[in-house]
Amino acid sequence: MQKFITSLVIMVLLITGTSQFSSYQVHAAGGFQLTAEYVDQDTGGKIKADYTTEIAADETYQIPADVPGYELEATSAPLTGKLTSDTIIQLMYKKQAEYHVTAHYLDADTGNKLHADYVTTGITGATYTIPAITVDGYKLESEPSLLTGTIADADKEITIYYKKQIQTHKLTAHYIDKDTGAKLHDDYTVELKEGESYSVPEYEIDQFVFQSVTDSPQGVMGKTDKEMTFRYIKDAAGKLSANLYTINKDSSVTGTAEGDIYQICLIVNRKFTPFMKVNGDFEYPAEKYITSPDQDVWVVAYDRHGKELDRVQVPVKLKSIITATTFTIDKDSYIQGTYKGVIRKVAIQIDGIKQKAISVSNGTYKYYAGNKITSQKQDIEVIGYGADGEELDRTKLSLAEDAGILQLQPFKIGSGSYIEGTATASITKAYVEVDGKKMTTVPVKNGKIHYYTSNLIQSKKQQVTVVGLNRYGKELDRKPLVLSETAGTITPDVYKMGDSYLTGHISGDVQKVTVQIDSQVYATISVTNGEFRYYIGNKINTTDQQVKLIGRDKLNRIITSAPVEIQAQSGTVETNAFTVGESYITGIATGDVKKVTVEVDGKSFTTIPASGEFRYYVKGLGISANSKVAVVGKNNHNQELARTEVTILENKKAL
Repeated sequence: MQKFITSLVIMVLLITGTSQFSSYQVHAAGGFQLTAEYVDQDTGGKIKADYTTEIAADETYQIPADVPGYELEATSAPLTGKLTSDTIIQLMYKKQAEYHVTAHYLDADTGNKLHADYVTTGITGATYTIPAITVDGYKLESEPSLLTGTIADADKEITIYYKKQIQTHKLTAHYIDKDTGAKLHDDYTVELKEGESYSVPEYEIDQFVFQSVTDSPQGVMGKTDKEMTFRYIKDAAGKLSANLYTINKDSSVTGTAEGDIYQICLIVNRKFTPFMKVNGDFEYPAEKYITSPDQDVWVVAYDRHGKELDRVQVPVKLKSIITATTFTIDKDSYIQGTYKGVIRKVAIQIDGIKQKAISVSNGTYKYYAGNKITSQKQDIEVIGYGADGEELDRTKLSLAEDAGILQLQPFKIGSGSYIEGTATASITKAYVEVDGKKMTTVPVKNGKIHYYTSNLIQSKKQQVTVVGLNRYGKELDRKPLVLSETAGTITPDVYKMGDSYLTGHISGDVQKVTVQIDSQVYATISVTNGEFRYYIGNKINTTDQQVKLIGRDKLNRIITSAPVEIQAQSGTVETNAFTVGESYITGIATGDVKKVTVEVDGKSFTTIPASGEFRYYVKGLGISANSKVAVVGKNNHNQELARTEVTILENKKAL
């Protein structure tokens, strides 16, 4: 039999040419193949992989029928039995219905939702387990058995209740001295449930009064421990005293602060001044507040928390005073100063002899002394009087002598015509000595020396002195004048043959420029802004000429010179080939070539400007293929710099 089966397999391979058996089934001798198909009767689709097995002829088969989620409705053959041939049996099923189990998590007291719903799905008879979630501050109140069960033939909703757990928290109140932080009373403490109302006591403490608390003493307990602090301040006391304040003498209100006084202020005509901290004796700056004896002035004392402890009135009186600025002999003509109070007239006393009084106003005075004060040895006093002529104050006048000082600027010969300098106020005139000879005396205005020298100073070897005089002609100071010579440089630019100008730069005291060509000296020109441009026309014709620039100062003196470098002009002319019969010869001029001329068979024609490219009109000049034509390049002075022969081409079209 085994040989038969093997031969059959070989025959199948030979016939089909493949290792696939197609519909041919090969079984063990005496056996049959059983195939069970699991089909959804509503859709006709398979709901499970086929069940296939080999069953012997005398063997009983048993087909497994359980399919989760489905119920067996019918079969095409019994599920158990014996086979007489290969057999396919179909099992027809109906899908079981699924039902939802939904769990809600609620607050047992309020019914509020505490968590998202839990939803699970299953068929009838399936078991379910609902998770018991954890909710902060809540405890499961429903029976645990509610969390498990079996799914029936309908959707199911389950409500799981949680009970809110009320927490307790500690409330603490502290009682302290606000200024020192010291503890004044035992803490108040209590344990309270969340949401429970409270009222914290405010204790009475000897020698202290309640000032503030950091939180409301009444309220409802929250979800955390709570602290608050009651602050108390000392029940302060203090005493003030104030001294007499004299206007124009005193600058501060003085007095003493005792006890718990922490700061004071003034009240001047019911207006408060800024606070000032004090400790014992005090000095409160008051000049800008107290200006009249008629003002109502008080000192007010406070503790550190702003509670008024005491106040006293300040007695005020006025003192008239007069001051005088230092009087400089030979310089000043007026005695000047200021006064305060009720002074209405001012007089002076010279060596015990009183002079005439003058009326004054606005707090200043100016008393003409003329030439009455001539020596520092004199005793001078300034006296202030009231409206009725009573003397209110006097002060001694300080006297000084202005020695008179000159300060001169160095004088540079040839750069200017004035001696410049400064003088102190007592010097009102000045003159100059040149080599011992006195020159004109001139006034000194506003302390400035400005002396015209004309041509008095020509050399550093001269001795020049400036002398300062007071208004009476007395010599107060003399100073030698420092002399120096002018200096500078001249820097010529390179000169290119054919240019009309010499150019360059100057520095220092150079103010004029002269040109010398070979032995010939030409005109002098003035220079401004450090640059010059000297017209020379056609005076320079070769590079062998000697050209020099001469720099001069303001007085026309030579202070520097420099040679001029001369360069020959150069350039080129290039032409394009010319075809007989054309109207223009064209080309390019370079360098210093500024004009071009055309020569035909030795004859020169008109000169035209050329700057770079040029076009020379030649119609009518009789140019033939045998003509000798040249283009000559020239500079601005018509001097020849370059020439080139023009290539002549025959006009083949004309032939």
